[in-house]
Amino acid sequence: MDVPGSSWVQLLTRRARDQPDRLAYRFLTSADSEAALTHARLHRRARSVGAALAAACGADLAGQPVLVLCPPGVDFIAGFFGTMYAGAAAVPAPPPAPAARRAR
Repeated sequence: MDVPGSSWVQLLTRRARDQPDRLAYRFLTSADSEAALTHARLHRRARSVGAALAAACGADLAGQPVLVLCPPGVDFIAGFFGTMYAGAAAVPAPPPAPAARRAR
């Protein structure tokens, strides 16, 4: 069985090695502001997220669904790739609305 996202992990790993300073993602946060990730920086952040996720779960995550609850932006991208680096199946979902959190 293939690990979910393994081809994405292989692609990012190869790009981080071969084109480390090339822009991987640019996220426009407003009309005059942006956040960007190079291949190398995304690879480092995703590896860190993946390692933290694997350590926190203490179990084999291969193929297990994991919710990625981040607002749009570079943190979401790192979390999405990090989940795949841990061998899990990333399931993107928007974080709960602030009103829904207060109602609890």
